[in-house]
Amino acid sequence: YQTLDFKGGDSDDLAVLFAAVLESVGIHTAYLPLDDDVILAFSLSDAGGSASSFTFPEDFVFQYGKTWVPVRVSFIREGFMNAWLKGSETMREAAASGAEIALIPVEDAWKAYPSIGVPGVEAKLVKPPDEQVGKAFENVISHFIAREIGPRVQELLSGMEQDGGSGRDHNRLGLLYARYSLLKEARSEFETAVSKGVQLAYVNLGNVAYLQKDFESAVNFFQKALEFQPANKAALVGLARAKYELDLFADADELYSQIRESDPVLAERYSYLSSRLDTGGARASSVGERDKNIFWSEDE
Repeated sequence: YQTLDFKGGDSDDLAVLFAAVLESVGIHTAYLPLDDDVILAFSLSDAGGSASSFTFPEDFVFQYGKTWVPVRVSFIREGFMNAWLKGSETMREAAASGAEIALIPVEDAWKAYPSIGVPGVEAKLVKPPDEQVGKAFENVISHFIAREIGPRVQELLSGMEQDGGSGRDHNRLGLLYARYSLLKEARSEFETAVSKGVQLAYVNLGNVAYLQKDFESAVNFFQKALEFQPANKAALVGLARAKYELDLFADADELYSQIRESDPVLAERYSYLSSRLDTGGARASSVGERDKNIFWSEDE
């Protein structure tokens, strides 16, 4: 409260405040105490992180089965990207000097030192407009994607300069764009891949249409993929999901049964598809799962 009231504090005060704010919305955080500073890290997800998933893995911390983003909170006024890169740089320098760095999850720290309330205190801060927050977020995400994806895109494009690239090359580039939600660019590459004979890129076109909530087009793309390979699991999954979103529950259930017979483990990831009932709970489950577990077609 005092940090907010005085609108300032030492690096440890700011780290504690930043951690509390993130934890309040369900984002796990951790302290990385150093001799002369405190780095605050937050977790990207509960899923296990892999360094190979990132272009610059040295800017992250991989521990406790999670991917952590180290932030030097005292630089947050200079923008999130600067605070993050300063945090990762500080961590690397500390590690190079031989310092022992402990990552202490705030959840564990609070068990030993519970947070205390400040009764009778009224909030004095004015919440910024949602539009302003949204623009700031989009700006940071755009900078992150450009930094993360740029070297990979350039590498793929360089290999395609002489002959325009094969269908597989364009499919790979499309997958790269798609995984960073650059769906317009991804669709263009998948269309080129199909025109160059990679018919299974229809699966990826279906996935793009699905993510854009154009479920009828998604159905058409997945059906085209199945014309070339009737047992293609990615196409079957995609078609079942698109049918479900169009309220064609019987069709979705029939397709799901095929998937379950051929690959029970895969079917578990899409268990909501087995519901034929158009209930509020079923629909809520579908919306919650809509953008998860997209099954992309890597290659022929």
